Amino acid sequence: MYKLTIIFLGLLAGFISVLFLDELLKLLAAIILIKEHVQLALSGFHFIINLPAPVKNNFFINAVVMITPLLGSIIFIEISLIWFTKSISDWVRSFIVVFQLINIGYLIFILFINIYSILFRPSYTTELLLLLKSANLTYGQQLISILLFSIILFSYINILSKRLKKSIPVISGK
Repeated sequence: MYKLTIIFLGLLAGFISVLFLDELLKLLAAIILIKEHVQLALSGFHFIINLPAPVKNNFFINAVVMITPLLGSIIFIEISLIWFTKSISDWVRSFIVVFQLINIGYLIFILFINIYSILFRPSYTTELLLLLKSANLTYGQQLISILLFSIILFSYINILSKRLKKSIPVISGK
């Protein structure tokens, strides 16, 4: 029963970081960069940040605000990996592994949603697609951009999984 509690707490912490903390970092970045009133709305379990009209046309600010949740997840993963290597308790390590898996899954989900939105042009648009359109990129340039974005993110996830594999055998099955 105690193991299920640890796994549940890891899932809860992971979902809180993905659904709320990453978006709060996005809001913080928007407030710092814009220095104007930024509107925040809650849609289901997800925050929506409405930028003022003049700022929506600024590629740099849009790019930084859009990338902040991804950078937040990467920062959470790296901090938890440092905590993982310093921890000696198997329970804490199990909690951290579940937390990291949720954050890695979020990165993969965001990547696939963005790839899908650029390739198939569904009725909804993602922030990356809006950002690439605001940069006046052609469809081919958008594909190259998402390819480079994918290569960078998959390389990071591959390196992270190798680092995590080196640490996981330390967990004993107590």
